[in-house]
Amino acid sequence: MEIMAYILVIFAFALIVTEFFVFSYGALTSISAILFVVATIFIFMFSPVVPGFFIDIILPSYVTLLVFIIIFIVLGYKANKTKVKSSMDSIINSVAFVTKDIPDNGFGQIDLNGEMWTAYADSPIEKGKKVIIIEGPHSLSVLDKDSLKLKVKLSN
Repeated sequence: MEIMAYILVIFAFALIVTEFFVFSYGALTSISAILFVVATIFIFMFSPVVPGFFIDIILPSYVTLLVFIIIFIVLGYKANKTKVKSSMDSIINSVAFVTKDIPDNGFGQIDLNGEMWTAYADSPIEKGKKVIIIEGPHSLSVLDKDSLKLKVKLSN
C-alpha cells in the first residue's frame, strides 16, 4: 500500500506539470491536491516511521501548493473587483496631437499613441495642437476602426 501512495504522489506531480501546458481551469491542480492528501494519509497509515520521501518531496509540495492557492485566490479576488474597461473607456481623457486640421463642423486627424484617428470638435483646431479626447463613438456595433470618430477639445 505504501508503493501505491508513492505512485499517487508521482501522478499528482505529473498533473501539476500538465496544468502548466493544458488550460483546465485549475481542475488538474485540484485533483493533484486531493491525490497528495490521499497519498499522505496512506503513507502515515501504512508506514511505521515518517519516510524521507515525505520530508524531501511531499512537504515542500504542500507548501508550494498552498502558496499557489493563496496567490490565485488573491489574484482572482483582485480581478473580480477590477472594473471592466472597454477600449473606448480607456482612451477617454487621453492626450493626442492634431495631425490634420479639424475644421468647424468637419473632420480632421489626430495621433493617439502612434495611431491615426479621425476626430471632430466643437470649434476648429489647427495642426500640431494638443487635444484631449472627450467622447468616443456612440455605437458599440462599429467594427471598423476607420469608421470610429473621436470628439476632442483643445488641451489647456
